[in-house]
Amino acid sequence: MNLLESVTEAFVRKSREILSENLVGVYLHGSAVMGCFNEKNIIL
Repeated sequence: MNLLESVTEAFVRKSREILSENLVGVYLHGSAVMGCFNEKNIIL
């Protein structure tokens, strides 16, 4: 599992914990979905 997958899974897991059935969806955008994500230049 790479960094992007790890961060995304942790975010979704915590969001579900907090929001439970009120969570409708989680949407990625930018380099995460464009295929140009670079772990060396990440800003979270």
